[in-house]
Amino acid sequence: MASPPGMGDDVIADLFRWNWNSVASVHLTGRDRRRERQRDRRRRARGRGRRRQPLHGQQLRPDRQVPVAFDEYPDTYYGQNVYVVGSIPAPGNRNTAAVVPLSAAGCPTWSTALTSPSNSSFAYQHIKKNPDETITRESDPHRSCTTPASGAVTLDDSWR
Repeated sequence: MASPPGMGDDVIADLFRWNWNSVASVHLTGRDRRRERQRDRRRRARGRGRRRQPLHGQQLRPDRQVPVAFDEYPDTYYGQNVYVVGSIPAPGNRNTAAVVPLSAAGCPTWSTALTSPSNSSFAYQHIKKNPDETITRESDPHRSCTTPASGAVTLDDSWR
């Protein structure tokens, strides 16, 4: 291969050596960057490679939620309301000030629907709030529920 006019073989060799070292150690070309990104995507898709860490208080992927329906059959009088309180955040996290009210629209059945993380278990209890704001709890032990991986759960309970 002949050298271009005005350039000797040693000049071309020096240019090649300079370009090779600078490109290899300093930066990637646009095409190489695209290839690196594609390779990273494929690795992540296979479960390998660099993964983003969740920020404090956040999850990388939210848990799958399962609908949970509460149906209660209590004896109530006018002005009395029925609530559900439980050991997870959805039904109040055992706090009687943050309980979830049940609707009396289908009287005598009081009902409500919440969501709960799949494949989890929690304890819950029904309470009645009287018009004078006193609370009547169900007798112990607390009820429990284990949610499936998918589908829905309906809890039919009678006051005890």
